[in-house]
Amino acid sequence: MNKPNTFLIGVQKAATTSVYNWLSKHPQVCAPIAMKDIAFFTRPMYYRDKGYDYLLKHYQNCGDIKKVKLQCSVHYIFFEESIKRIKDFNPESKFILILRQPMQRAVSSYLYARRFGEENLNFKEALENEQSRMESEDFVTKSGCTYINHGFYARQIKIFLKYFDKSSLKILFYEDIKNDSKKTIKDIYNFLSIDQGFIPEFKKHNKSGKVKSKFIQNLLFGDNALKKYLVNQVLPKIISNETKAKLRWKIINMNVSNKKEDIDIDKTLIKKYNLLFHDDINELEKITNRDLSSWKNTPDIV
Repeated sequence: MNKPNTFLIGVQKAATTSVYNWLSKHPQVCAPIAMKDIAFFTRPMYYRDKGYDYLLKHYQNCGDIKKVKLQCSVHYIFFEESIKRIKDFNPESKFILILRQPMQRAVSSYLYARRFGEENLNFKEALENEQSRMESEDFVTKSGCTYINHGFYARQIKIFLKYFDKSSLKILFYEDIKNDSKKTIKDIYNFLSIDQGFIPEFKKHNKSGKVKSKFIQNLLFGDNALKKYLVNQVLPKIISNETKAKLRWKIINMNVSNKKEDIDIDKTLIKKYNLLFHDDINELEKITNRDLSSWKNTPDIV
């Protein structure tokens, strides 16, 4: 049976979209764009309501040459129940996890949430509301609008290791992808035991930046009647889910400029919250056998 056997499980704003797209070009990888950022094993609307047939149908045409069947959600590493469900689904799975300096990631995630209309508070207020958001029953609030808790990577990895062996997990770092994409992608190929000779075009996807058209942004992500009509009534009759997903990502990337968001974030606030990660970073160094002392410095927010 063609079913996902490899999962890109996080973290948010750490080049996961780019890596997923690069891997999708490899002749031995089946990575449907429609399955990028679908939190199938996290959200009941997928694993319970749509069921496993919904997931499997996206991989039914992979073919024997596609050794790796890849699925991605940056939320999987954050929700223990997701890892448990993947264990039940395919205990032989492999996993890719990309990590980024936690405070830089927090700010980037905050700006992303603002861009998509999920965040209305300023950064200080959002962090002050983090605990109440962690207790929320709303998935978007708990997964997308909590910025500090996502950065305790060692804690999350230790939970992951309750269900899978460390050998099944490939941990990568955002700065390595940024500085040497070719070396990093070959490292992934080696982990997945696929041909290392294939080199994709290293195009950046889901880039950060300023939205060009708020109308287009609201049409794509807002809760409006026109969007519901197009998505639920019109598009399913004329294009496949895969084509729809490709079109969606193309519009998203076209609608973002290289200009940064005009939001002033207090550096003393960055320093204060970055201190919270120090103990977790120490534990992460032990897990990864990598010197991460630079992560303890107050990061530049770019």
